[in-house]
Amino acid sequence: MISTRGYAGVNIDFEGGLPEDRDLYSDFLRFLRDRIRPRGLVLTVAVPAKTGEDIPWWRGYDFGAIGSVVDYMFLMAYDWHHLASEPGPVAPINGVRQTIEFSLEHVARNKILLGIPFHSYDWTLPYRPGSPVRAISSQQAVRLAIRHQVPIEYSEEYKSPFFYYTDEQGQRHVVWFEDVRSLMEKGLLIRQYQLGGLGTWQLALSIAQATSMLRSNVIKVT
Repeated sequence: MISTRGYAGVNIDFEGGLPEDRDLYSDFLRFLRDRIRPRGLVLTVAVPAKTGEDIPWWRGYDFGAIGSVVDYMFLMAYDWHHLASEPGPVAPINGVRQTIEFSLEHVARNKILLGIPFHSYDWTLPYRPGSPVRAISSQQAVRLAIRHQVPIEYSEEYKSPFFYYTDEQGQRHVVWFEDVRSLMEKGLLIRQYQLGGLGTWQLALSIAQATSMLRSNVIKVT
C-alpha cells in the first residue's frame, strides 16, 4: 500500500506501551526499518513527552534504542493537561523544555521533531474530578472567545493562551489552547536546541495565522 499510494514512509504511533514490552517494541521498529529502508522509505515514530522514567507507561519506550533505529522521532510534547485532568496548559513551555532535554540525552538532535498541539480543552468550573471536559480545536477556541466577547489572556509562565467564559446556562468555563505566540515560543526552542524540525497534531485544527506561519517558515522534509 505504501508503494502503490506513493507514500514517503511510515509513522508508528503506539501509545500506552507497557514496561515489559519495551524491548519488543524496539525490536519491532528495527524489523520494520529493515523492511522499508531498502525501498528508500522513511520511518518515523511518535513517542510520549518523557522527562524521566518515573511514570510506568513511559518505561515502555526506550528512547535510546528507538532513536538509533528511526529516521525521525516525533515528540508528542503536549497533553500535560487533558480530558482526564484538572485545567491547565496543554503544552507548557517548561514541560516542553524538560522533555526536549531528556530526549537529547538519548537521541541525536537532528532526529527529533517537536510535536505541537492544535487541539484545546474546555473545562467547566469549579473543577472537580469527573467534571465535563471538552476537546476542541484552536479554531473553535478562538471562536468561543469571540462569541462570548471575553479577552484572551496569556500566561508568561507557561507561554500559553487561555480565557474564561460563561455559557448560556450560566456555567463558568476555562479554555487553554495554542496560538501564534505560543507556537513562536516553541519554534525558538527548536532553534535553540537545533532539533530536526516540528510536527503537529493536527494541522487541520489550527487557526489560520498559525497555518500561514508554518507554511511560510517550515521546510517540508518528507
